[in-house]
Amino acid sequence: MAEKSAVLAEHPSLVVPGVFFSQDLATTLAPPELAKTLLLKKVPDEKITVGDPVTVGDHSCTPFHADGMTICLGKEMVGGARFVDRIGFPGGSAVIDIQAMSRKEVNQFSADFPSKFTMAREAVNPRISVTLQTLRDYEGKCAPTLCIFKARVTVTFLGSTADAEASEAVQVNYAWTIDRDGAPVHVGKDCSGAVLIKPGKSTDLSCTATGPSVPVGGPSSGQYHSQIHTSDVALTEAEYKRLVRLAADHSKKVAALPDLPPPA
Repeated sequence: MAEKSAVLAEHPSLVVPGVFFSQDLATTLAPPELAKTLLLKKVPDEKITVGDPVTVGDHSCTPFHADGMTICLGKEMVGGARFVDRIGFPGGSAVIDIQAMSRKEVNQFSADFPSKFTMAREAVNPRISVTLQTLRDYEGKCAPTLCIFKARVTVTFLGSTADAEASEAVQVNYAWTIDRDGAPVHVGKDCSGAVLIKPGKSTDLSCTATGPSVPVGGPSSGQYHSQIHTSDVALTEAEYKRLVRLAADHSKKVAALPDLPPPA
């Protein structure tokens, strides 16, 4: 989108399931959904066939064809369980190859993941637009060393208003930079932070700037210039922290799993 091109060029972008890909992998591979797929309870027996073993990587697996979907299962383990090697979806829309990670690889992934996860914190939503309107450069008479600036931030959802996301609050980060006669000045705590704004709504922000002392015999006030920089993020602070906790919890659970048998 043209209005987001500059932002999207510098930040990772939130991918909306169903828009860019035909499969929402996070949902498809979630254990409850994967279990439903593999149990095939709703597929009539006559629509389930078993093919000859095929080679996947350095071992073979047995393909089960069920109503347009193909699930390739590895060698049966103790207790009857089988490892899923590959899933092919109806119409050839997607093929997912699944490879078991070694214990060393799992531990390395868990150690490296937190540093990579910061990308999610920086991601923007291409369907969100943030606009600014300057309300007032100064509030009342600008004192020789003090000025208050105000601006209005408005959030607009660029997608369909029927989408659930169209009513969800968006986190907008903001920061002012102010100079007086070309020299940067001190700004207050109110000059940077984050606000939650729902699409279609606006929030007024203010910033108090304190300029240098006016020399004796000098002008009563200098020329102030302000800029406010904003960035909307796809995840709110609460959502990001929840995902970090979830990732840490999953790492612990994966680490506690027994080792998989070597490929047959």
